[in-house]
Formats: sequence, structure tokens, C-alpha cells
Amino acid sequence: MDKRREQVELFRRTDCQIMITTDAGGESINLQFCNQLINYDIPWNPNKLEQRMGRIHRIGQKNEVFVFNMVAKNTREGSVMARLLDKMEQMRTDLGSDLVYDFIGEVLEDNFDSMASLMQEAIIDRENLDDIIANMEKTLSNENNNLLKLVEEERLVEDEIDLKDLKRDTNSWRIERIPRHSYSDFVTYILEKKRVRINKSNDNRVLRIERLPKFIRDQMFEVVEEQTESYRYTNSIKNESEQVPLITDIHPLFQIAMDLMKKEIGGQSWNHLQVIADVPEQLNVEIYEIGIMDGTGLEVERKLIHFAKRANDKIIILNKNWIFQHLFKKVALEEHTTHTEISVIVMEHALKIRNDVLSNREDKLNKMQMFLEKTFNQQYRETLERLETYRQENVDNRNSALINQMNARLIDLDMKKSERIQLINQQKNVAMKPPKRIMSLELIPMSSSNRMIAEDYYDLIVNYEKENGRLNVRQYDNLGMIDFTSERFNGEERFIILTNDPNFEMKETDLEELGEIIEYVHVYYVNQYNVLKEWKVTG
Repeated sequence: MDKRREQVELFRRTDCQIMITTDAGGESINLQFCNQLINYDIPWNPNKLEQRMGRIHRIGQKNEVFVFNMVAKNTREGSVMARLLDKMEQMRTDLGSDLVYDFIGEVLEDNFDSMASLMQEAIIDRENLDDIIANMEKTLSNENNNLLKLVEEERLVEDEIDLKDLKRDTNSWRIERIPRHSYSDFVTYILEKKRVRINKSNDNRVLRIERLPKFIRDQMFEVVEEQTESYRYTNSIKNESEQVPLITDIHPLFQIAMDLMKKEIGGQSWNHLQVIADVPEQLNVEIYEIGIMDGTGLEVERKLIHFAKRANDKIIILNKNWIFQHLFKKVALEEHTTHTEISVIVMEHALKIRNDVLSNREDKLNKMQMFLEKTFNQQYRETLERLETYRQENVDNRNSALINQMNARLIDLDMKKSERIQLINQQKNVAMKPPKRIMSLELIPMSSSNRMIAEDYYDLIVNYEKENGRLNVRQYDNLGMIDFTSERFNGEERFIILTNDPNFEMKETDLEELGEIIEYVHVYYVNQYNVLKEWKVTG
């Protein structure tokens, strides 16, 4: 593996434009900085072909991928392989998935013993090449039709899609995703701490690294040319372009900044940090990581929950993105003891998350189990029918080999079915990791804050919305970008921001972040007498 990584880095960082590899390069290496693959030696197993394509056709690939399969069409095995590749491409298009390559190998082995034996037959039985190809295509066509039928049946048994729920979920995702400008802001902060000179435009939205340090240039070979001295990026969605990218979590600059931060804070104690923040009141915040694993040992859910204890000892949940909405100023780093009351509520939330995961997984896995049982039972019936035909035609034991093959296939199907069902049952078992406290913060309010604790005004907002003909009021966790949503009779959502500032205006970054739904965002000003005044946000 070390040698593989060394060769990949050599390929990536030098002027070498071509990497030549044996089948050893078909797995365990990442080459998404390339977008062309030439398969000169086609593997007998289509699954290996899919693995090879997966080296470049993977997350992080920014260009259209081209795969060239070199086949000698003037040979008999080449003719078979060319038709096979064409058929697999057709199946991939019909089924809408590259995973067709995963199971085609098994289908061919079930019907022709192996790809190698199919090729051997094509070479030896020279008179019947067309029949061999036609038989292979018929086998794959039948398998394709069966798969399409099963997929369609599976779609029909799925719950009916509720477009309103889908729209609500999409809007919630927009509101609760990490603000996109945060990645660029983080990069700027870390690089400036490392004395990297960054020039900013008048509005601070376009940033320019005047001279890329070598350690940055070496890690940014995918996005900058070797002779490039400077680099521009932005923290504004509106200013984003091909020449001025908006930094994301997969951009090399963000990864560099993360590595620099880890080196700086590695080994430090983050037991309790006291900071000044523009929050409406003093809060003691504890951030916990809650993880859920299934019976195979795979982590299926991981969440950070932000618990805050108020001056009246009441514990509330803060929106996970509250830290991106509020200014901070570090005061001190202190020792801290976890509040017992928070520990109890942490366990309650952890159990709820586990139960939600269990409920969702059981429903999906039960459907998967039904689908698997249906496909295995169908294969089992077809094998039994073929076995019975071979037995009836077994004159002078001519079909003994075929009968043995079908019996072995039945045993193999039973074993595969048992293994798959056992795996699903393991996946149904979920367990909760012990909640882990990440850090503790004591938030000291700045002189003024224009935001409010949403849950204090829940009844007020519900009543106000009902009076104005709007229902389905939902509160987001406190101190997020949006506090409440409600709906009109036609399902149109209204997004509500609470404030105690009669002159409240949204920050430009928040306006950009809510761009898709900004016309439905309303500000509710609440005075000391709980009198509401509202106005619509304009972008």
C-alpha cells in the first residue's frame, strides 16, 4: 500500500500524464484527479471492471468521466466481449445504476460456469459463434427484464410520496445546513493566524492569497497551476465563479486549514471555555456527541447536540448552527464540572435518537428483506424447474453433470439467502455509544443582542399564526437562522425570525444563504409587552 500511495503521488504531482498499472491498480487507490481510463486488458469478471472505473468515477471528480474498453473485435473472444460490454451498458442505462457490473458476473457464472468458459466455448465451437452470442444476450436480456420488473414492483409497494413533506424537508435542510460562507471564513481565519497574507476586497467578500506558500501550493495541485503565485476565492455565493470559487468542505484549502488547526490545538484541554457572545442572556453550554451503531459495528448515526443551561436552571437545546450566527470573544479557559441535570437530558435525547434510528432502519430493512426473499425465491423456483427438466431428459445419465450443477446451485442459493438475511438482522440491531462531551462553554452576553430564545414565545407565535389563518407551527432549536415556520391553507410555508430590535436587518450572508426561500421569510418584532409587529424580508 505504501508503494501504491507513492506511485499515486508521483503521478499526481509530476508531469507524468499517464499511469500504467496491472490489475493491482483496480482497487484501494483514489484517482479522481483523472477523468479518463483505458482498459487495455479486460478482466473476465465484470465486477473487477466496475472496481477499476470506481478509481476515477468517485466523489471529488469534477469532470465528465470517459472509460475506453479496448477490444480486439477481429477475434472470436473479442466479438463476445464487445457484445457483452454493449449489453451491460444498455442494462446500466435501463436500471440507472453502475452497479449492474456487480451482479452480471454472477449471472454469467450461473449460466455459463464462468466468463472464461464462455470465451473458451466461443473459441472452440467455431461453427456456432452467433448462437453463443445470441444465447448470452438472451440470458442477459431476461435478467434485465426480471430486474426491471422487480424494481417496478418495489416502487409500487413504496409509500406514496407526500410532496408537501418533501418540500418541508428540503426547506429544513436549506435552513439547517452549515452556512456555506463559513468554510471560506474559517480558511481565512486559520491562514491569517499562520501569517499567510490575504488581501480583501472593499466589501470583504473576495479574498486573494498574494503569494501561495509552498506547503499550500503542494497540496493544491488539483486546482492551481504549478507557476501560479496567487489564488482568489470568495465567501459570497453571489461572487462565486470558476475563477473565484466558494470554498466547500472538499476544497483543498479547507482541508489544509483543518490540518493546520488540528496541529495547533492537538493535545489541548477544551474542558471549559468562557467567551463573550452576542446571545440574549448568559448560558452554560455543553456540546455532546451521540453515536448509534448497528449490529455489524457500523456507525449509522452521529449527532452533535448543544445543551444550554439558563440562569433559571432550565435546560434548552440550541440549534446546531448557532455558533455560525453569533460573534465570539474568548475570555478564559477554566476547569468545569458537568451539570448533572444536563447529563440526564443528554441520555433522554440519546435514547430518542436511538429509537428514531431503530424505527427508520427497521422499516427500510424489512422492505429490503422482503425484496431479497422475493428475488431468491424466484431464482430458487427457476433452478428447480431446470433441475426437473434435466432429470426428465436424463437418458443414460447424460445430464448428470447438469443435475449436480443445479443441486449445487440450490445449496449455494440457500447459503447466500441465509447470509443476506443474517446481515439484515444484524443491521436491525442498533446500540447507543456512551454520549461523549466534546466541550463546555460559558456564554457571557455582549451589551446588546437582537435575537431571542424562541421557545419562550412559542404560545405567542402559535396564537398569532392561528389568528391569521396559518397552522402547522413548528419551532426550530433556539438561536438558529430561523426560529419558527407556519403554513397557509395551500401549504405555502412562512419562515419566522424573532427579534427585539424594531430596526432589525438580516446580515448579507444570511440573505444569501436563504436565497431560495427568502421571499417567504418574515421578521417578527416582539416588544416588552409581547406585542407583535411583522415585516417581510427583502433580499
